[in-house]
Amino acid sequence: MKQYKVIIIGAGGRGINYAQKMQLMPEKYTVVGVADILEERRNDIKKMWNLSEENCFESWEDILNRPKFADIAVIATM
Repeated sequence: MKQYKVIIIGAGGRGINYAQKMQLMPEKYTVVGVADILEERRNDIKKMWNLSEENCFESWEDILNRPKFADIAVIATM
């Protein structure tokens, strides 16, 4: 089974919920990046998935300006 790399845009309630659900399926998903304007929210997913600082962004524009590094983007913003 292919393991999909995922970025999460919006780390509030919905973003955290998706991140937690994906933790239950580690053979299928791995979160590789997060974008949220609030540092505290970014840090929640950063810690949950052991992300490096270079894969944590303040805005969706910043994360999408990087060369592609994920298969799936979860848009969990309002």
